[in-house]
Amino acid sequence: MQEILSDNQIAYSEEIHEKVKSRFVALVKTHIDLNGSFLAVLGAQDFVNRIKNSPRHVCAYATGGWAAAAEAKLRSAGFDTENVPLFSADIAIKRTDIMLAALNALGGNFKRVTYYGDGHWDQEACRILGWEFRPVGAKLSGLLHFENEFI
Repeated sequence: MQEILSDNQIAYSEEIHEKVKSRFVALVKTHIDLNGSFLAVLGAQDFVNRIKNSPRHVCAYATGGWAAAAEAKLRSAGFDTENVPLFSADIAIKRTDIMLAALNALGGNFKRVTYYGDGHWDQEACRILGWEFRPVGAKLSGLLHFENEFI
């Protein structure tokens, strides 16, 4: 958002930030109301539920978007937003900081971390952090369904 404000010669303020955020979230909810749910990659909800219910694995959502917009999108697509923690741009600007906040909140000493993402920024953040990256969606020639994705 700061880049857009700068490009349009608008000074950043908390008030502007909250107005833009509020309007964006409202537009996401309106989009859902008018066009229906966001579509998930086939089997993704079941995959998240398997991880969530696994005694050996933990999961969280980490997004560069704002929490309220992400929650609306996730809920509309049928994902559990009550029992899976969400970390977003509400807590940090840098993607790696958001991802590390999610990891730290999950606790434990992990043998490996696997991140599922659909953007080049996700891939780059995983490279920086040394995490395994699993691309999702056609844009990154990634997973188009989770049928064969095992935990």
